[in-house]
Amino acid sequence: MSRHRRLRGRWLVRVGPLALVLVIAVGQVGQHPRRLVSMPSAAASPAEVVRAYVGALDAHDFGTAARLLTPAERKRVARTWFPDVDRLTHLEIGTVVPERPQFSGHNRRTQVIDVPAGFDMTYRFRHPDASLPRGHVRWTYRLSRTSDERPWRIFDQGAG
Repeated sequence: MSRHRRLRGRWLVRVGPLALVLVIAVGQVGQHPRRLVSMPSAAASPAEVVRAYVGALDAHDFGTAARLLTPAERKRVARTWFPDVDRLTHLEIGTVVPERPQFSGHNRRTQVIDVPAGFDMTYRFRHPDASLPRGHVRWTYRLSRTSDERPWRIFDQGAG
């Protein structure tokens, strides 16, 4: 084996573990909440729930953000783009619109509300979802509850 190959092999053995540690460290940057966001009260309006949700994402308080979703929506989005969010700023809430529950597959006793919103989005390192671009985003949150005594929770969200 040539001297050059031996040196290259030693270099990889020495630098390889350091590179792995660096990759892991960079991946953990920003994984802890910047601040904790309070859960809105059970009587909070749909717009207040959306404000708390967007505030929790901006604060990297993913625990609070996840609790504002229905279990099905939590499964769908919590492990996708949540950790990639850097900032959500300049939130604007549009006019809240009631929806017929049947349109979204709910029974007629379920209350359903659409909350249109706009915000500026930035990601940490990568941009995983073409439907949620960097920059100004128009987004609609769909919330439901089964009675006036139950809190509103986000069951769907998307561009629009």
